[in-house]
Amino acid sequence: MLKLKLTHQILLAIMLPLLIEAVFLATALKNLSELQATIEQQNKASKILTLVTLVFQETNLAGGSLMLFKMSHDKRHVEAAQSVANDLMAHSRQLQEEVLQMPNRPPTIDRFLSIIQEINDTSMNIAGIAAESFEVNEQRFVSKFMNMNKRIEIAGKELLDDQQNRQEALRKAQAESRTRLQQTISIMAAANVLLAVGFAAWMTLGFSRKWNVLMSNTINLGIGKELLKPIGGGDELGRLDSAFHTIAQELELARQKERALVDRTVQVICSLDQSGKISQINPAVTRRIGYEPEQILGINLVSLIHPDDRELVHEQLSTHRLSSEEVVFECRLRDANGHYKSTEWTTSWSLKDKTYFCVVLDITEKVAAENLKKDMLAMISHDLRTPLSSLKLILECAGQGVYGTLSDRGISTMKNAQQSSDYLINMINDLLDVENFEAGGLTLDIESHPVSSIIHIARDMVEPNAEKKQIKLDVQLQSFDVRADGERINRTLVNLLGNAVKFAPDKSTITLAANPSQDGKWAEFSIRDEGPGIPPEKIELVFEKYRQVGTRSEGEKKGSGLGLAICKALVEAHGGNIGVRNLEPKGCEFWLKIPINGKTS
Repeated sequence: MLKLKLTHQILLAIMLPLLIEAVFLATALKNLSELQATIEQQNKASKILTLVTLVFQETNLAGGSLMLFKMSHDKRHVEAAQSVANDLMAHSRQLQEEVLQMPNRPPTIDRFLSIIQEINDTSMNIAGIAAESFEVNEQRFVSKFMNMNKRIEIAGKELLDDQQNRQEALRKAQAESRTRLQQTISIMAAANVLLAVGFAAWMTLGFSRKWNVLMSNTINLGIGKELLKPIGGGDELGRLDSAFHTIAQELELARQKERALVDRTVQVICSLDQSGKISQINPAVTRRIGYEPEQILGINLVSLIHPDDRELVHEQLSTHRLSSEEVVFECRLRDANGHYKSTEWTTSWSLKDKTYFCVVLDITEKVAAENLKKDMLAMISHDLRTPLSSLKLILECAGQGVYGTLSDRGISTMKNAQQSSDYLINMINDLLDVENFEAGGLTLDIESHPVSSIIHIARDMVEPNAEKKQIKLDVQLQSFDVRADGERINRTLVNLLGNAVKFAPDKSTITLAANPSQDGKWAEFSIRDEGPGIPPEKIELVFEKYRQVGTRSEGEKKGSGLGLAICKALVEAHGGNIGVRNLEPKGCEFWLKIPINGKTS
């Protein structure tokens, strides 16, 4: 069976009826032409019969007039015969014209025309009969005319019989042509009906059925239902349906892979309906919470949530339905043993499916670690910083001679002890500050400050250490004010300057610059040194906690590794940015910028 394209099938459905109609129309035109020709021949035969009848009658009238003249010698009969002879000649010419156009004319016509021609030639002498006395020659003329009249009578009867037979044959041919034309029209009408029925059946059983199956498969593909059987065929609809089945198979394979991935993941993945009931959940729930999936399907999530957290969960889910963004919240979830585990929920609301899609993380250990860290920080703050502060005060008093005069060696030992206590207290303060910054506990005291005041205070605090290495501190600034927490910005600059002094070589220069940006929106600060720079592999890590930025050639410098992390936290708390880049041929530059008019909401 030929596999035609849909366009070819439609073209064939249009062209085939047109071709059949053209054949029927040609046949009908042929029959109509034959009928017309038969009618014309019949009309010609009727005209010939009429002319033959007239010629026959006129010959008899002329002969009768001559017989009366022969008996009465009345010239009026000659005149009558002459008038009839004139009509006879006219009708004879018409008859000759009609006969000459007649194909395959019978010999009776030629004989008839020959006798008529003799009569016409003889009729030209009729007028001379009345001018002379009636003699034997005129009697011979009349007798001759009467003899020709008898001959034409015989020939005319033969011709009439022949033409009547011919006319009868034409009538039969005309009837046959009419019958054929009617049959052609009837067959054409029946063929049209059959074509219409066949086309309707083809459309219903072929095109329409395929189209309906294709539309159903389109809907089923969209909603994830099983497709109907392939419609087959090599046309466009068949290929499109085949493509739909291929896509459905690929989607089913992808869903199976997705389901396998969800089932094998270590995290709990579930979906909730609008009322909060669990509609789907993966097997990880057994490993994480202890329930079998069948045990909690259809259960409302609220019944598993700790009573103190239910209001929070309800509020988060209700609010989430009003936006398309993901929502993350924490709550305590009861496991199969009746114990509560800390969980973190990431939910996404699908308006189309009216469903919450959730990923649940077990953060019990994380929460325990955070609580342990909080306890440790509280212990550091209370049990270490307070005694160290007291120890520092005692050492300061001893160094000032409150408890008696010390020897030179005692004074030196006391100063070393004070520096060690200061280092420990600063390290504890840095650690507490970093944790407070990360916990969002940093509060800024925003006021307007002259930038020159902040810069000079920072320089003065670092200058003693710089003088020990004979390092020059070069200040370059423009005079302008900035709205910021002056103490925090000062601490940031002191940390950056302290690092520069630590790593810069002796007798080098450190440049501290402060300028407003070209658009006047930012206060820009920079600290440039002439040290060894930062190893390229550590450029991205310098602001992380507990990271050191020393070079291998000089060894890692002493420090907690928290100073730059604190600087980054303080700058970002102001809504600014901080960074570092190496300079050519040596040295590096730390830069920061904060809004001149203070942090915007």
